[in-house]
Amino acid sequence: MKDPIIERMAALLHREWPLRMRALLSTAPISKLSKGRWSALLVPYKHLTQDQKDKDRRLARRLREAVRARSGQEMQQEPEHLVEADVA
Repeated sequence: MKDPIIERMAALLHREWPLRMRALLSTAPISKLSKGRWSALLVPYKHLTQDQKDKDRRLARRLREAVRARSGQEMQQEPEHLVEADVA
């Protein structure tokens, strides 16, 4: 079963990533191959492949653990209506 907090965090992280990537792709000297590969990922989270979603989930888990370690507290689970918005 998927962790709803991790899914929400992964979707939010992915939502921010294209903003940075579009700026980078338009200004940085990046090969056409890399630009093409990265441009294919500039889609909403729900349209990513499972492999790509897993990468976002791994980052979300690392961030959650960093927050827990820093705060010394368990994070509370979000209400379901906040979890499913971008994930499906």
